[in-house]
Amino acid sequence: WSRMEGPSLDLKLKHWITLKEALLGFSHQVNHLDGNPFTLSQDGVVQYGQVTKLSGQGMPSKNNHRKKGDLYVEFMVKLPEKLTSEQKKHFDKVL
Repeated sequence: WSRMEGPSLDLKLKHWITLKEALLGFSHQVNHLDGNPFTLSQDGVVQYGQVTKLSGQGMPSKNNHRKKGDLYVEFMVKLPEKLTSEQKKHFDKVL
């Protein structure tokens, strides 16, 4: 978690997903900075570094607690460190 530059109420989050999740989609429960859980989900292919904006999920304004910034989630894909020859053959067939 981090805040955007300047006086913004926006937050940014780097969220790690697996290669399988990047290709097929996922649904994760994530705890917000205030401890409240929310669901982060994507259907289909997610690119490494893809950013999704969640409106109203940022920091509340200190002057108006009904006003909130946005949350920008950047997806980071954890790739396998190595593949077996069988896995390589399988990926070569399907990709």
